[in-house]
Amino acid sequence: MGEVASPDSAGEEKVTMAKKWIGGCVALLSAVAWAHLPIAPSPESDDGLIRLDWTPVQLGVCSIYPFQFVPGEADVYGIAAGVLNVRQESAVVSVAPVNAVYANYFAQFGLIDVCGINAVLEVGLLCLTGRNLGVSVGALNVESNLGYRGSSDPYPWLPGLQVGLLNAGGGVQIGLFNYNPQGVFEWLPFINFPWRKDE
Repeated sequence: MGEVASPDSAGEEKVTMAKKWIGGCVALLSAVAWAHLPIAPSPESDDGLIRLDWTPVQLGVCSIYPFQFVPGEADVYGIAAGVLNVRQESAVVSVAPVNAVYANYFAQFGLIDVCGINAVLEVGLLCLTGRNLGVSVGALNVESNLGYRGSSDPYPWLPGLQVGLLNAGGGVQIGLFNYNPQGVFEWLPFINFPWRKDE
């Protein structure tokens, strides 16, 4: 009789895309859960295969024992890379879907970047920084004293730069919406900058 209609290929593509998206969300949420916030690693932690104070390279799947090379409190004077996340005291370059590095000396790349001090560059969808001395590029950039250990700012004269859709915190901001509590106007579209000191 009549031919059997073949399944709608556009519908199959949508289902496949939805499965990939859900899988990515689950992986991202797992990585966030393993990031061990707050930012600063615990000095008592023993989450690495080898006990070292510093290393040129940190490799791992995630920041829980035994899935990374050295402990989180080790300084990485090179590249820290993780399949799901990186959680280090410091790193020159860190690459992972979720990054939690107290001192970012040069560059941090991921979907979610968390650092106490950003010295040069961080790039991600969400960038949470204690003190931004460099450039933060993301859809959402937040600078606060989250995880910042300093009792006073060693570089009060150095504003960082935030570039994104929504920027909040201090420094110079370029984006769609910008919130700067030290600005002449706290909320401004397109650009905002510090103008006054907090009382």
